[in-house]
Amino acid sequence: YIARVCVGYGLNSQLGIHHKNEYNRFNLIDDLMEPIRPMLECFTYYLLDGEEYFTLNHRKELINFLNHKKMYISNMIEEYIQQYAAVIAGKKEQFEIPKFEGYEGEFLYVGV
Repeated sequence: YIARVCVGYGLNSQLGIHHKNEYNRFNLIDDLMEPIRPMLECFTYYLLDGEEYFTLNHRKELINFLNHKKMYISNMIEEYIQQYAAVIAGKKEQFEIPKFEGYEGEFLYVGV
C-alpha cells in the first residue's frame, strides 16, 4: 500500500533515505514503512497469539489492518506520504512521523 501511495505522489521508490541497495527497487518504501512497522507487528502478535497455524482468516485480518475502525491506517499512510512528498518538493520543511499512541485499543477487535 505504501508503494502505491508513493507512486501516486510521483516519488521514486528506488531512492531511499537510509536503504540504498542498488538492487532494491523499493528502498524508499522500506524507509517509509519503518515508523508503521511496530503497529503491524503488534497487531500480528495479538492476532496470532495462541494460534498454531497462519490461516486464510489471519491473512484477511492483516489485509484489513489498513481499514481499522479507530484509526484508518490507510488514511494515516496517505497523509504521511503526502507530507513527505511536500518536503521533497520543497513545499514544506518537515513532516510528522505516524504515532502509535492510542492505537492499542484496536487490538481488542482482532479476529472479528
